[in-house]
Amino acid sequence: MAAFTLGNLHLTGRGVPVNKPEAARWFRTGGEAGHLDAQYTMGYLLQQGEGVTKDETEASLWYRKAAERDHVPAQAALALLFAEGRGVAPDGEAALKYYLLAAERGNVTAMMGAARVSAEGKLVPENTDLALKWYKAAAEQGVPEAEMALGAAYADGKGVAVNAEEASRWYRRAAERGQAAAQFASGNFLAGGRGGPQYNVEAVDWYRKAATANHADALYALGLHYANGRGVIQSYPEAARYYRLAAEQGHAGAFLNLRRLHAESKASLDPADEVKAYRVIAAQGNPDAQFLLGEMLLNGRGLEKNEKDGAWAIRLAAEQGHLEAQVRLGELTAADRGETANEAESLKWYRKAAEQGHVEAARITARLYTEGKGASADPVEAARWARQAAQTGSAEAQLVYALACLEGKGVKQDVREAARWLRLAADQGHAPAQARLGQLLFEGLGVPQDFLQAHLWLNLAASAGDAAAAQQREKAAAKRTREQIVQAQEMARNWRPVDE
Repeated sequence: MAAFTLGNLHLTGRGVPVNKPEAARWFRTGGEAGHLDAQYTMGYLLQQGEGVTKDETEASLWYRKAAERDHVPAQAALALLFAEGRGVAPDGEAALKYYLLAAERGNVTAMMGAARVSAEGKLVPENTDLALKWYKAAAEQGVPEAEMALGAAYADGKGVAVNAEEASRWYRRAAERGQAAAQFASGNFLAGGRGGPQYNVEAVDWYRKAATANHADALYALGLHYANGRGVIQSYPEAARYYRLAAEQGHAGAFLNLRRLHAESKASLDPADEVKAYRVIAAQGNPDAQFLLGEMLLNGRGLEKNEKDGAWAIRLAAEQGHLEAQVRLGELTAADRGETANEAESLKWYRKAAEQGHVEAARITARLYTEGKGASADPVEAARWARQAAQTGSAEAQLVYALACLEGKGVKQDVREAARWLRLAADQGHAPAQARLGQLLFEGLGVPQDFLQAHLWLNLAASAGDAAAAQQREKAAAKRTREQIVQAQEMARNWRPVDE
Protein backbone atom coordinates (compact mmCIF):
# COMPACT_ATOMS: atom_id res chain seq x y z
CA MET A 1 0.00 0.00 0.00
CA ALA A 2 2.84 2.38 0.87
CA ALA A 3 4.52 1.79 -2.50
CA PHE A 4 1.29 2.59 -4.36
CA THR A 5 0.80 5.75 -2.29
CA LEU A 6 4.35 6.92 -3.02
CA GLY A 7 3.82 6.19 -6.70
CA ASN A 8 0.67 8.32 -6.74
CA LEU A 9 2.43 11.20 -4.99
CA HIS A 10 5.21 11.27 -7.57
CA LEU A 11 2.73 10.83 -10.43
CA THR A 12 0.42 13.67 -9.38
CA GLY A 13 2.96 15.97 -7.78
CA ARG A 14 1.21 16.09 -4.41
CA GLY A 15 3.77 17.12 -1.82
CA VAL A 16 6.67 16.32 -4.13
CA PRO A 17 7.65 17.38 -7.67
CA VAL A 18 6.07 15.33 -10.47
CA ASN A 19 8.50 12.52 -11.29
CA LYS A 20 7.00 9.86 -13.50
CA PRO A 21 10.06 7.56 -13.63
CA GLU A 22 10.10 7.56 -9.81
CA ALA A 23 6.34 6.97 -9.78
CA ALA A 24 6.76 4.00 -12.11
CA ARG A 25 9.46 2.56 -9.83
CA TRP A 26 7.12 2.63 -6.87
CA PHE A 27 4.15 1.27 -8.83
CA ARG A 28 6.31 -1.60 -10.03
CA THR A 29 7.33 -2.30 -6.45
CA GLY A 30 3.72 -2.23 -5.32
CA GLY A 31 2.60 -4.37 -8.23
CA GLU A 32 5.20 -7.01 -7.55
CA ALA A 33 3.89 -7.09 -4.00
CA GLY A 34 0.41 -7.84 -5.35
CA HIS A 35 -1.26 -4.44 -5.06
CA LEU A 36 -4.08 -4.43 -7.67
CA ASP A 37 -4.21 -0.69 -8.36
CA ALA A 38 -0.41 -0.61 -8.60
CA GLN A 39 -0.50 -3.44 -11.17
CA TYR A 40 -3.15 -1.65 -13.21
CA THR A 41 -1.36 1.70 -13.08
CA MET A 42 1.96 0.09 -14.04
CA GLY A 43 0.23 -1.41 -17.05
CA TYR A 44 -1.19 2.00 -17.95
CA LEU A 45 2.21 3.73 -17.71
CA LEU A 46 3.79 1.05 -19.91
CA GLN A 47 0.97 1.31 -22.44
CA GLN A 48 1.27 5.10 -22.64
CA GLY A 49 5.06 5.29 -22.32
CA GLU A 50 4.88 7.62 -19.30
CA GLY A 51 7.92 7.45 -17.00
CA VAL A 52 9.03 4.24 -18.73
CA THR A 53 9.74 3.06 -22.26
CA LYS A 54 6.47 2.24 -23.97
CA ASP A 55 5.94 -1.51 -24.00
CA GLU A 56 2.42 -2.78 -24.63
CA THR A 57 3.47 -6.39 -24.28
CA GLU A 58 4.62 -5.83 -20.71
CA ALA A 59 1.58 -3.61 -20.15
CA SER A 60 -0.66 -6.56 -21.05
CA LEU A 61 1.10 -8.72 -18.44
CA TRP A 62 0.45 -6.18 -15.68
CA TYR A 63 -3.16 -5.74 -16.77
CA ARG A 64 -3.62 -9.50 -16.78
CA LYS A 65 -2.26 -9.82 -13.21
CA ALA A 66 -4.88 -7.38 -11.99
CA ALA A 67 -7.66 -8.59 -14.30
CA GLU A 68 -7.37 -12.19 -13.07
CA ARG A 69 -8.06 -10.85 -9.59
CA ASP A 70 -11.22 -9.03 -10.76
CA HIS A 71 -9.78 -5.54 -11.14
CA VAL A 72 -12.44 -4.01 -13.39
CA PRO A 73 -10.46 -1.20 -15.11
CA ALA A 74 -7.66 -3.72 -15.80
CA GLN A 75 -10.18 -6.11 -17.37
CA ALA A 76 -11.48 -3.37 -19.67
CA ALA A 77 -7.94 -2.28 -20.60
CA LEU A 78 -6.79 -5.85 -21.29
CA ALA A 79 -9.90 -6.48 -23.42
CA LEU A 80 -9.01 -3.50 -25.60
CA LEU A 81 -5.48 -4.82 -26.15
CA PHE A 82 -6.88 -8.21 -27.24
CA ALA A 83 -9.44 -6.54 -29.48
CA GLU A 84 -6.83 -4.38 -31.24
CA GLY A 85 -3.94 -6.84 -31.13
CA ARG A 86 -1.64 -4.46 -29.26
CA GLY A 87 1.01 -6.13 -27.15
CA VAL A 88 -0.81 -9.45 -27.62
CA ALA A 89 -2.06 -11.43 -30.58
CA PRO A 90 -5.58 -10.39 -31.63
CA ASP A 91 -8.05 -12.62 -29.79
CA GLY A 92 -11.76 -11.86 -30.08
CA GLU A 93 -12.85 -14.43 -27.53
CA ALA A 94 -10.41 -13.12 -24.92
CA ALA A 95 -11.46 -9.54 -25.70
CA LEU A 96 -15.13 -10.36 -25.26
CA LYS A 97 -14.42 -12.37 -22.10
CA TYR A 98 -12.70 -9.50 -20.35
CA TYR A 99 -15.17 -6.90 -21.67
CA LEU A 100 -18.04 -8.95 -20.26
CA LEU A 101 -16.34 -9.42 -16.89
CA ALA A 102 -15.91 -5.67 -16.54
CA ALA A 103 -19.31 -4.82 -18.04
CA GLU A 104 -21.14 -7.05 -15.60
CA ARG A 105 -19.61 -4.99 -12.82
CA GLY A 106 -20.81 -1.70 -14.29
CA ASN A 107 -17.83 -0.51 -16.35
CA VAL A 108 -19.33 1.64 -19.12
CA THR A 109 -16.25 1.46 -21.35
CA ALA A 110 -16.46 -2.33 -21.20
CA MET A 111 -20.19 -2.24 -21.95
CA MET A 112 -19.47 -0.33 -25.15
CA GLY A 113 -16.56 -2.64 -25.99
CA ALA A 114 -18.69 -5.77 -25.53
CA ALA A 115 -21.45 -4.24 -27.64
CA ARG A 116 -19.13 -3.23 -30.47
CA VAL A 117 -17.28 -6.56 -30.61
CA SER A 118 -20.61 -8.44 -30.66
CA ALA A 119 -22.17 -6.15 -33.27
CA GLU A 120 -19.26 -6.06 -35.71
CA GLY A 121 -18.87 -9.84 -36.02
CA LYS A 122 -15.19 -9.49 -36.94
CA LEU A 123 -13.41 -10.81 -33.86
CA VAL A 124 -16.20 -13.14 -32.75
CA PRO A 125 -19.37 -14.33 -34.49
CA GLU A 126 -21.95 -11.56 -34.72
CA ASN A 127 -24.35 -11.57 -31.78
CA THR A 128 -26.96 -8.87 -32.21
CA ASP A 129 -28.85 -9.72 -29.04
CA LEU A 130 -25.73 -9.40 -26.91
CA ALA A 131 -24.78 -6.17 -28.65
CA LEU A 132 -28.20 -4.65 -28.00
CA LYS A 133 -28.12 -5.74 -24.36
CA TRP A 134 -24.93 -3.82 -23.70
CA TYR A 135 -25.82 -0.84 -25.87
CA LYS A 136 -28.99 -0.52 -23.78
CA ALA A 137 -27.01 -0.84 -20.56
CA ALA A 138 -24.58 1.86 -21.68
CA ALA A 139 -27.43 4.03 -22.96
CA GLU A 140 -29.03 3.89 -19.54
CA GLN A 141 -25.78 5.32 -18.20
CA GLY A 142 -26.14 8.24 -20.64
CA VAL A 143 -23.52 7.21 -23.23
CA PRO A 144 -24.49 9.05 -26.45
CA GLU A 145 -22.70 6.56 -28.73
CA ALA A 146 -24.85 3.79 -27.25
CA GLU A 147 -28.01 5.84 -27.71
CA MET A 148 -26.97 6.48 -31.31
CA ALA A 149 -26.42 2.75 -31.86
CA LEU A 150 -29.86 1.95 -30.48
CA GLY A 151 -31.40 4.57 -32.74
CA ALA A 152 -29.72 2.95 -35.74
CA ALA A 153 -30.87 -0.51 -34.64
CA TYR A 154 -34.52 0.57 -34.45
CA ALA A 155 -34.23 2.53 -37.69
CA ASP A 156 -32.77 -0.39 -39.65
CA GLY A 157 -34.47 -3.28 -37.83
CA LYS A 158 -31.13 -4.69 -36.68
CA GLY A 159 -31.97 -7.25 -33.99
CA VAL A 160 -35.31 -5.56 -33.29
CA ALA A 161 -38.43 -4.76 -35.27
CA VAL A 162 -38.22 -1.51 -37.21
CA ASN A 163 -39.66 1.19 -35.00
CA ALA A 164 -39.28 4.74 -36.29
CA GLU A 165 -40.60 6.29 -33.07
CA GLU A 166 -38.09 4.41 -30.92
CA ALA A 167 -35.30 5.22 -33.36
CA SER A 168 -36.23 8.90 -33.25
CA ARG A 169 -36.36 8.83 -29.43
CA TRP A 170 -32.87 7.35 -29.07
CA TYR A 171 -31.41 9.59 -31.77
CA ARG A 172 -32.85 12.64 -30.01
CA ARG A 173 -31.41 11.57 -26.64
CA ALA A 174 -27.95 11.26 -28.18
CA ALA A 175 -28.46 14.47 -30.14
CA GLU A 176 -29.33 16.41 -27.00
CA ARG A 177 -26.01 15.28 -25.51
CA GLY A 178 -24.20 16.87 -28.47
CA GLN A 179 -23.54 13.74 -30.54
CA ALA A 180 -23.16 15.15 -34.08
CA ALA A 181 -24.08 11.93 -35.90
CA ALA A 182 -27.26 11.69 -33.82
CA GLN A 183 -28.06 15.34 -34.50
CA PHE A 184 -27.77 14.65 -38.21
CA ALA A 185 -29.91 11.50 -37.89
CA SER A 186 -32.54 13.46 -35.92
CA GLY A 187 -32.61 16.02 -38.69
CA ASN A 188 -33.12 13.28 -41.27
CA PHE A 189 -36.00 11.77 -39.30
CA LEU A 190 -37.73 15.13 -39.01
CA ALA A 191 -37.11 16.06 -42.66
CA GLY A 192 -38.44 12.70 -43.82
CA GLY A 193 -41.37 12.55 -41.42
CA ARG A 194 -40.15 9.31 -39.85
CA GLY A 195 -41.27 8.70 -36.30
CA GLY A 196 -43.67 11.65 -36.47
CA PRO A 197 -44.80 14.56 -38.66
CA GLN A 198 -42.44 16.16 -41.14
CA TYR A 199 -40.78 19.26 -39.73
CA ASN A 200 -38.23 20.81 -42.07
CA VAL A 201 -37.60 23.85 -39.88
CA GLU A 202 -36.70 21.72 -36.86
CA ALA A 203 -34.71 19.39 -39.10
CA VAL A 204 -32.61 22.35 -40.22
CA ASP A 205 -31.98 23.25 -36.57
CA TRP A 206 -30.53 19.80 -35.90
CA TYR A 207 -28.48 19.92 -39.08
CA ARG A 208 -27.05 23.24 -37.94
CA LYS A 209 -26.05 21.77 -34.59
CA ALA A 210 -24.27 18.87 -36.31
CA ALA A 211 -22.69 21.27 -38.78
CA THR A 212 -20.95 23.12 -35.95
CA ALA A 213 -18.92 19.91 -35.53
CA ASN A 214 -18.15 19.96 -39.27
CA HIS A 215 -20.35 16.91 -39.84
CA ALA A 216 -20.05 16.51 -43.62
CA ASP A 217 -23.48 14.96 -44.19
CA ALA A 218 -25.16 17.67 -42.11
CA LEU A 219 -23.39 20.40 -44.07
CA TYR A 220 -24.50 18.73 -47.29
CA ALA A 221 -28.09 18.45 -46.00
CA LEU A 222 -28.10 22.18 -45.23
CA GLY A 223 -26.93 22.83 -48.77
CA LEU A 224 -29.84 20.78 -50.11
CA HIS A 225 -32.36 22.58 -47.90
CA TYR A 226 -31.13 26.00 -48.99
CA ALA A 227 -31.04 24.98 -52.64
CA ASN A 228 -34.64 23.76 -52.49
CA GLY A 229 -36.06 26.18 -49.93
CA ARG A 230 -37.08 23.50 -47.45
CA GLY A 231 -37.33 24.84 -43.89
CA VAL A 232 -35.41 27.96 -44.91
CA ILE A 233 -35.73 30.75 -47.47
CA GLN A 234 -34.21 29.47 -50.70
CA SER A 235 -30.70 30.82 -51.23
CA TYR A 236 -28.30 29.44 -53.80
CA PRO A 237 -25.33 31.35 -52.33
CA GLU A 238 -26.04 29.77 -48.92
CA ALA A 239 -26.46 26.36 -50.58
CA ALA A 240 -23.10 26.83 -52.27
CA ARG A 241 -21.49 27.83 -48.97
CA TYR A 242 -22.66 24.68 -47.23
CA TYR A 243 -21.80 22.49 -50.20
CA ARG A 244 -18.29 23.95 -50.16
CA LEU A 245 -17.90 23.33 -46.43
CA ALA A 246 -19.11 19.75 -46.90
CA ALA A 247 -16.76 19.23 -49.83
CA GLU A 248 -13.89 20.45 -47.66
CA GLN A 249 -14.78 17.58 -45.31
CA GLY A 250 -14.55 15.16 -48.24
CA HIS A 251 -18.23 14.91 -49.27
CA ALA A 252 -18.23 13.97 -52.97
CA GLY A 253 -21.95 14.68 -53.46
CA ALA A 254 -21.47 18.21 -52.15
CA PHE A 255 -18.60 18.68 -54.60
CA LEU A 256 -20.83 17.67 -57.53
CA ASN A 257 -23.67 19.96 -56.42
CA LEU A 258 -21.24 22.81 -55.91
CA ARG A 259 -20.02 22.38 -59.46
CA ARG A 260 -23.60 22.27 -60.74
CA LEU A 261 -24.54 25.54 -59.03
CA HIS A 262 -21.43 27.17 -60.40
CA ALA A 263 -22.03 25.84 -63.93
CA GLU A 264 -25.63 27.08 -63.84
CA SER A 265 -24.46 30.52 -62.61
CA LYS A 266 -26.67 30.21 -59.53
CA ALA A 267 -23.84 31.03 -57.16
CA SER A 268 -20.43 32.61 -57.46
CA LEU A 269 -17.44 30.95 -55.85
CA ASP A 270 -14.24 32.43 -54.57
CA PRO A 271 -11.47 30.62 -56.48
CA ALA A 272 -9.47 30.13 -53.27
CA ASP A 273 -12.47 28.42 -51.66
CA GLU A 274 -12.93 26.29 -54.77
CA VAL A 275 -9.33 25.15 -54.57
CA LYS A 276 -9.68 24.23 -50.90
CA ALA A 277 -12.71 22.05 -51.60
CA TYR A 278 -11.29 20.48 -54.75
CA ARG A 279 -8.04 19.55 -53.01
CA VAL A 280 -9.87 17.46 -50.42
CA ILE A 281 -11.99 15.62 -52.98
CA ALA A 282 -9.04 15.19 -55.35
CA ALA A 283 -7.02 13.60 -52.53
CA GLN A 284 -9.77 10.98 -52.29
CA GLY A 285 -9.07 10.02 -55.89
CA ASN A 286 -12.09 11.76 -57.44
CA PRO A 287 -11.14 12.29 -61.13
CA ASP A 288 -13.49 15.28 -61.63
CA ALA A 289 -11.85 17.10 -58.75
CA GLN A 290 -8.37 16.13 -59.94
CA PHE A 291 -9.12 17.51 -63.39
CA LEU A 292 -10.60 20.77 -62.10
CA LEU A 293 -7.76 21.25 -59.64
CA GLY A 294 -5.30 20.63 -62.45
CA GLU A 295 -6.93 23.28 -64.62
CA MET A 296 -6.82 25.78 -61.75
CA LEU A 297 -3.13 25.07 -61.24
CA LEU A 298 -2.43 25.43 -64.96
CA ASN A 299 -4.27 28.74 -65.13
CA GLY A 300 -3.25 30.11 -61.72
CA ARG A 301 -6.88 30.55 -60.66
CA GLY A 302 -7.32 30.62 -56.91
CA LEU A 303 -3.68 29.69 -56.27
CA GLU A 304 -0.21 30.21 -57.64
CA LYS A 305 0.21 28.99 -61.21
CA ASN A 306 2.09 25.69 -61.37
CA GLU A 307 2.01 23.95 -64.73
CA LYS A 308 3.95 20.93 -63.52
CA ASP A 309 1.56 20.20 -60.65
CA GLY A 310 -1.40 21.02 -62.87
CA ALA A 311 -0.34 18.48 -65.47
CA TRP A 312 0.25 15.92 -62.71
CA ALA A 313 -3.26 16.40 -61.31
CA ILE A 314 -4.77 16.09 -64.77
CA ARG A 315 -2.73 12.94 -65.40
CA LEU A 316 -4.17 11.38 -62.23
CA ALA A 317 -7.65 12.01 -63.62
CA ALA A 318 -6.73 10.80 -67.10
CA GLU A 319 -5.34 7.54 -65.72
CA GLN A 320 -8.78 6.91 -64.20
CA GLY A 321 -10.41 7.31 -67.61
CA HIS A 322 -11.55 10.93 -67.23
CA LEU A 323 -12.35 11.93 -70.82
CA GLU A 324 -11.68 15.67 -70.59
CA ALA A 325 -8.43 14.99 -68.74
CA GLN A 326 -7.26 12.61 -71.45
CA VAL A 327 -7.92 15.21 -74.15
CA ARG A 328 -6.21 17.90 -72.07
CA LEU A 329 -3.18 15.70 -71.51
CA GLY A 330 -3.02 15.13 -75.26
CA GLU A 331 -2.91 18.91 -75.69
CA LEU A 332 -0.32 19.41 -72.94
CA THR A 333 2.10 16.94 -74.52
CA ALA A 334 1.52 17.92 -78.17
CA ALA A 335 4.45 18.73 -80.46
CA ASP A 336 4.03 22.50 -80.08
CA ARG A 337 4.17 22.52 -76.27
CA GLY A 338 7.89 23.15 -75.95
CA GLU A 339 9.47 21.54 -72.89
CA THR A 340 6.44 19.38 -72.16
CA ALA A 341 6.15 18.10 -75.73
CA ASN A 342 6.06 14.34 -76.06
CA GLU A 343 4.46 13.20 -79.30
CA ALA A 344 4.15 9.57 -78.22
CA GLU A 345 2.37 10.64 -75.01
CA SER A 346 0.16 13.02 -76.94
CA LEU A 347 -0.92 10.28 -79.33
CA LYS A 348 -1.46 7.88 -76.42
CA TRP A 349 -3.88 10.20 -74.61
CA TYR A 350 -5.71 11.40 -77.70
CA ARG A 351 -6.21 7.78 -78.70
CA LYS A 352 -7.56 6.87 -75.24
CA ALA A 353 -10.05 9.72 -75.50
CA ALA A 354 -10.94 8.63 -79.03
CA GLU A 355 -11.62 5.13 -77.75
CA GLN A 356 -14.21 6.72 -75.47
CA GLY A 357 -15.90 8.34 -78.46
CA HIS A 358 -14.42 11.85 -78.31
CA VAL A 359 -14.82 13.19 -81.86
CA GLU A 360 -12.04 15.79 -81.88
CA ALA A 361 -9.63 13.34 -80.24
CA ALA A 362 -10.41 10.77 -82.94
CA ARG A 363 -9.79 13.38 -85.65
CA ILE A 364 -6.46 14.39 -84.10
CA THR A 365 -5.48 10.73 -83.66
CA ALA A 366 -6.12 10.20 -87.37
CA ARG A 367 -3.96 13.20 -88.22
CA LEU A 368 -1.10 12.05 -85.98
CA TYR A 369 -1.11 8.60 -87.61
CA THR A 370 -1.21 10.25 -91.03
CA GLU A 371 1.76 12.49 -90.22
CA GLY A 372 3.69 9.83 -88.32
CA LYS A 373 3.80 11.85 -85.10
CA GLY A 374 4.05 9.84 -81.91
CA ALA A 375 4.25 6.61 -83.90
CA SER A 376 5.21 5.45 -87.36
CA ALA A 377 2.86 6.67 -90.07
CA ASP A 378 0.00 4.19 -90.30
CA PRO A 379 -2.59 4.78 -93.05
CA VAL A 380 -4.84 2.01 -91.74
CA GLU A 381 -5.02 3.50 -88.23
CA ALA A 382 -5.39 6.98 -89.70
CA ALA A 383 -8.34 5.86 -91.81
CA ARG A 384 -9.88 3.98 -88.89
CA TRP A 385 -9.92 6.98 -86.57
CA ALA A 386 -10.90 9.40 -89.32
CA ARG A 387 -13.92 7.22 -90.08
CA GLN A 388 -14.91 7.11 -86.40
CA ALA A 389 -14.85 10.89 -86.17
CA ALA A 390 -16.54 11.21 -89.56
CA GLN A 391 -19.42 9.02 -88.45
CA THR A 392 -20.16 11.38 -85.60
CA GLY A 393 -20.37 14.39 -87.92
CA SER A 394 -16.90 15.96 -87.95
CA ALA A 395 -16.62 17.69 -91.34
CA GLU A 396 -12.83 17.77 -91.12
CA ALA A 397 -12.73 14.01 -90.46
CA GLN A 398 -15.22 13.38 -93.25
CA LEU A 399 -12.84 15.12 -95.65
CA VAL A 400 -9.84 13.14 -94.33
CA TYR A 401 -11.67 9.84 -94.66
CA ALA A 402 -12.99 10.80 -98.10
CA LEU A 403 -9.43 11.48 -99.29
CA ALA A 404 -8.33 8.10 -97.89
CA CYS A 405 -11.10 6.41 -99.92
CA LEU A 406 -10.24 8.49 -102.96
CA GLU A 407 -6.55 7.58 -102.82
CA GLY A 408 -6.88 4.07 -101.35
CA LYS A 409 -4.76 4.92 -98.31
CA GLY A 410 -5.51 2.63 -95.39
CA VAL A 411 -8.76 1.50 -97.00
CA LYS A 412 -9.81 0.00 -100.30
CA GLN A 413 -10.00 2.69 -102.98
CA ASP A 414 -13.63 3.63 -103.53
CA VAL A 415 -14.34 6.88 -105.37
CA ARG A 416 -18.10 6.59 -104.89
CA GLU A 417 -17.62 6.25 -101.12
CA ALA A 418 -15.25 9.21 -101.22
CA ALA A 419 -17.89 11.30 -102.96
CA ARG A 420 -20.48 10.35 -100.33
CA TRP A 421 -18.26 11.54 -97.46
CA LEU A 422 -17.29 14.70 -99.35
CA ARG A 423 -20.96 15.55 -99.78
CA LEU A 424 -21.58 15.13 -96.05
CA ALA A 425 -18.72 17.51 -95.25
CA ALA A 426 -19.66 19.92 -98.04
CA ASP A 427 -23.23 20.10 -96.75
CA GLN A 428 -21.79 21.41 -93.47
CA GLY A 429 -20.02 24.24 -95.26
CA HIS A 430 -16.52 22.74 -95.29
CA ALA A 431 -14.84 24.63 -98.12
CA PRO A 432 -12.04 22.12 -98.97
CA ALA A 433 -14.65 19.34 -99.15
CA GLN A 434 -16.84 21.52 -101.37
CA ALA A 435 -13.87 22.10 -103.70
CA ARG A 436 -13.07 18.37 -103.98
CA LEU A 437 -16.72 17.46 -104.46
CA GLY A 438 -17.05 20.07 -107.18
CA GLN A 439 -14.00 18.59 -108.91
CA LEU A 440 -15.47 15.06 -108.80
CA LEU A 441 -18.78 16.33 -110.22
CA PHE A 442 -16.93 18.18 -112.97
CA GLU A 443 -14.96 15.06 -113.91
CA GLY A 444 -17.76 12.57 -113.24
CA LEU A 445 -15.66 10.52 -110.80
CA GLY A 446 -17.72 8.42 -108.37
CA VAL A 447 -20.78 10.49 -109.25
CA PRO A 448 -22.62 11.30 -112.48
CA GLN A 449 -20.99 14.23 -114.25
CA ASP A 450 -22.96 17.41 -113.45
CA PHE A 451 -21.51 20.78 -114.46
CA LEU A 452 -24.32 22.70 -112.75
CA GLN A 453 -23.69 21.04 -109.37
CA ALA A 454 -19.93 21.26 -109.94
CA HIS A 455 -20.28 25.01 -110.51
CA LEU A 456 -22.34 25.32 -107.29
CA TRP A 457 -19.82 23.59 -105.03
CA LEU A 458 -16.79 25.19 -106.66
CA ASN A 459 -18.44 28.61 -106.37
CA LEU A 460 -19.06 28.07 -102.65
CA ALA A 461 -15.45 26.98 -102.09
CA ALA A 462 -14.14 29.91 -104.11
CA SER A 463 -16.26 32.31 -102.06
CA ALA A 464 -14.47 30.95 -98.99
CA GLY A 465 -11.12 31.90 -100.52
CA ASP A 466 -10.08 28.71 -102.35
CA ALA A 467 -8.15 29.97 -105.39
CA ALA A 468 -7.88 26.54 -107.02
CA ALA A 469 -11.63 26.12 -106.72
CA ALA A 470 -12.13 29.49 -108.41
CA GLN A 471 -10.04 28.33 -111.38
CA GLN A 472 -11.92 25.04 -111.60
CA ARG A 473 -15.22 26.94 -111.40
CA GLU A 474 -14.29 28.89 -114.53
CA LYS A 475 -13.67 25.61 -116.33
CA ALA A 476 -17.09 24.39 -115.24
CA ALA A 477 -18.65 27.67 -116.36
CA ALA A 478 -17.18 27.22 -119.82
CA LYS A 479 -19.28 24.07 -120.14
CA ARG A 480 -22.55 25.87 -119.33
CA THR A 481 -24.82 28.40 -121.01
CA ARG A 482 -25.26 31.90 -119.58
CA GLU A 483 -28.65 30.92 -118.17
CA GLN A 484 -27.18 27.85 -116.47
CA ILE A 485 -24.39 29.92 -114.93
CA VAL A 486 -26.93 32.40 -113.56
CA GLN A 487 -28.89 29.44 -112.16
CA ALA A 488 -25.76 28.02 -110.46
CA GLN A 489 -24.97 31.43 -108.97
CA GLU A 490 -28.52 31.75 -107.67
CA MET A 491 -28.22 28.27 -106.12
CA ALA A 492 -25.00 29.34 -104.39
CA ARG A 493 -26.61 32.49 -102.99
CA ASN A 494 -29.53 30.51 -101.59
CA TRP A 495 -27.43 27.62 -100.28
CA ARG A 496 -27.33 27.06 -96.51
CA PRO A 497 -25.42 24.47 -94.49
CA VAL A 498 -27.58 21.49 -93.54
CA ASP A 499 -27.37 22.28 -89.80
CA GLU A 500 -29.04 25.63 -90.38
